[in-house]
This record gives sequence, structure tokens and C-alpha cells, in this order.
Amino acid sequence: MAESKPTLGYWKIRGLAQPIRFLLTYLDVDVNEKRYGTFEEWQADKLNLGLAFPNVPYLIDGDLKLTESRAILRHFARDTALNPNTADATRTCDMLENVLWDIWFGLLRYCNSGVDPMKSYFENEIPKKIGYLNTFMENKKFILGDQISYVDFILYEILYHYTTYSAEYLDKYSVLSQYKKSFEAIPAIAKYISSEDYIKGPCINPMAKIPF
Repeated sequence: MAESKPTLGYWKIRGLAQPIRFLLTYLDVDVNEKRYGTFEEWQADKLNLGLAFPNVPYLIDGDLKLTESRAILRHFARDTALNPNTADATRTCDMLENVLWDIWFGLLRYCNSGVDPMKSYFENEIPKKIGYLNTFMENKKFILGDQISYVDFILYEILYHYTTYSAEYLDKYSVLSQYKKSFEAIPAIAKYISSEDYIKGPCINPMAKIPF
């Protein structure tokens, strides 16, 4: 009997699960997706899945039950070429992962609330961080140079979020703008983007104060 496929559960949006979807596509890992369209659908499942910390996204693969988006991303990257293979590369990925999370949540918190102090932080502090990131990525194909890592999938999705929020957002950051285009041209990624399974949007909860 064929083994059942893992199940990835999340909302019918890009959100925090999209880097996982891209990484699975890149690694050619086949999963079943359960995409929740309403809060009520999730509530009906939430406490019946055996998750230690019920949340979405979640991964169920036999006895393995895992939540938290970055834990799931690392799970699939582990033992593949997407996992950093030196101490220096690991430290770089650890640092960038945290920097990127700050940049991503600066946008998400502002758009979900639409109010200060999130607005002030988004408008005054986030551009500085993105500027540092733009400089860091100069002369690099990927975060680790020529080697793609699991953190690149987070970076791409953040850039997609920002340009969906404002199409001109990356105009001042030419390195990141080119990175986004190059990532989309990776054959496996380009194929996925053109597939019926691909979610173009929304990126965040449609009920957010500033949805996109």
C-alpha cells in the first residue's frame, strides 16, 4: 500500500505558508493541502488534530505533527541542499531569518492594525532595515551567495508581499528588485507560478485594516 502524503494545513491565502509551498515545489515534495476558507472551518479541526500547539500552518505526516511556519520550513529543508552546511552559513541564515521576520512583521502588523505605533515603525524603521538588506544582497545570487537556502524562500515571499502592498515599493532597492525577478525565473518556481495550484493572493487576512 502506498504511503499517504503529508498534509499541510493553512488558510486560503499566501500568508506564512507560502514560503513552505514554494520550498515544497522546489524540492518536488508532494503534499495534500487543506486550505481553510473560514474561521469556523479551522475551529472545527483545531482541537481534533492532535497538535501540541494548535495553530496554522500545521504539518501532519504520520506520527509527526508540527506547527509554526519556520519549524515546518526547516523540517523540509533539513538533509537537503537547502540547509546550510557550514557553521558560517548557519550563522548567516540564523541572522537573516530574524532580520527578515522583523521586516515581514513590520508590514503585517501595520496592515492588520492600520494604527500607530505600528504605522510609525513601518514608515520610519522598516525602510532602514530594507536598505541594510539591499546592501547585504549586493553581488549575491542568494543569501549565501551562489547557494540557495531555505531562508531565500522567506525573503522572496516578503518581497512579494511588499510589492503587492505597493507595486513601486522596491523601486529604491534595485538589488532586491532584481533578486525577486531572478527567483521567479528559477524553473521549478516559474512552473509553480503558472500552475492552477498557485495562489496569487490575497497575501494577508482579507479582514485586515489594509488588505492586500
